[in-house]
Amino acid sequence: MGNKTGRNKKRKNKNRAGIVLLIVIAALGGMAYANRGALKRGAAIDAGKTVFRFETGQQYQFAVSKNNLLALNGEGVTCVSQSGAAVWNAQRQASNPCMQSEGGYTLLFDRGNRDVAAYDGGTLLWELQTEQPIITAKINQKGYSAVVTYDVGYKSRIEVYDARGGLVYQWRLGDRYVVDAEVSPDCNYFAAAVISPDGASLTSKIIVVDIDAEQAIGETARADSLVMQIKYQADGSIVALCENELVGVSAKGERQWAADFGGRELQHFKLSYDTNCVLVFAGSRNNSILEVYSRDGKKTGEYVSDSEITDIDVRRNVIAAAEHRSVVLLNLKGAARARLETRKEVKKSMLTANGNLALAGGGTVDVIKP
Repeated sequence: MGNKTGRNKKRKNKNRAGIVLLIVIAALGGMAYANRGALKRGAAIDAGKTVFRFETGQQYQFAVSKNNLLALNGEGVTCVSQSGAAVWNAQRQASNPCMQSEGGYTLLFDRGNRDVAAYDGGTLLWELQTEQPIITAKINQKGYSAVVTYDVGYKSRIEVYDARGGLVYQWRLGDRYVVDAEVSPDCNYFAAAVISPDGASLTSKIIVVDIDAEQAIGETARADSLVMQIKYQADGSIVALCENELVGVSAKGERQWAADFGGRELQHFKLSYDTNCVLVFAGSRNNSILEVYSRDGKKTGEYVSDSEITDIDVRRNVIAAAEHRSVVLLNLKGAARARLETRKEVKKSMLTANGNLALAGGGTVDVIKP
């Protein structure tokens, strides 16, 4: 999913501590030239296959798990195939349901409450209740999870679980709030994005912890740019989205590069595993500017939309950008490969492992082969 964020460049430092606390409480961890190319016109949305229907007033979250589609609400999760066949479902009551899927694994948790569960496909691997309310949680490609909670007498607690639900590490933080945390691809480390309020000043850090050694091995500090989300890559490096920059961090926690936003308003972002990062900024004419960055911080492409981009996704070398009633498919250089006109406003665009496109909006999820 393309994440949304907004930012006011002129807010004063004395207000930022309060804003950070709101970010933590809300668990944000659990937030030019148009290179248009030659467009290939695709079929309208009616030509796609409707695989899921829902009432427009219902609050659903959608995600892709390999080639299947997941739909989550307060009653539980439903998994359907791209042909619309039911694959599996799990009933789980939640007041603030959240879902994260990676490599066929899916983590479900109730933000602000204590229930969390991990699935491999439709198989329940483990479930538990945390001691304190959950702030955010993530699962990696091998089924290891990092669960961030509040803690009595501390600001935050991070618990790392293996694919069977065994607790392998616990870290209590007395003076720092945890915004995001994730286990490395080899499951030997985890990284945490933390914020330390100190009166009117703030320090934001990405800290890398060696699980077996039970100690931090490195960190990157960003004094004037709050870290909002982190994402591990296959080589163990980390990409961090901050409030006014994108930052690359080595497997040992050292800063490698930074790409400054130049004061622009960030509308959406997508940090994916082992592919380029996509950022969407507000344009000057009610449109958007999409920029693509490689994992070493180099800008590889740009696309200027005709209208505001409402959602984005990226998988391997394809980007899907929804623009209200159309979706444009881009390569990693920002060149448009195809445009699909729709008869509904697209709220969420999702690329599947086999290259198809799933679009949610208007009470349906439709799958199209571009």
